[in-house]
Amino acid sequence: MPLTSVPLTGRTWRLPFLTLLCPSERYARERGSPLKKLTDRTRKGLLQFARWLSDLQIVVVSDSSYALIDLLNGMRHCVCMISYLCLDAPV
Repeated sequence: MPLTSVPLTGRTWRLPFLTLLCPSERYARERGSPLKKLTDRTRKGLLQFARWLSDLQIVVVSDSSYALIDLLNGMRHCVCMISYLCLDAPV
C-alpha cells in the first residue's frame, strides 16, 4: 500500500488503492443479471475493506453521489465517511 507524507499535516497518508467495478444498467440487462445499486456495491466494498484493516481508522472522502443516509448510517460503526450531505438527502 503506497504511503506518502503530506506537508503541514504531520501525518503519513495511505493513497487510494481499492477499485470497485460497477457494471452499467445496459451491461446487466444484456447479461440478464440483476442490477445492483452503486451505493450497495460501495457499502459491501467498504465493509470488506474495514474487515481487512480492522486495526486502522478508515476515513473515506466521497462526493455527493454517496451522501445517502442509509449508506452513511450503515457505515458509521467502522468507517468515517466525509461527504457533502444536503438536508433533503434521499433515504
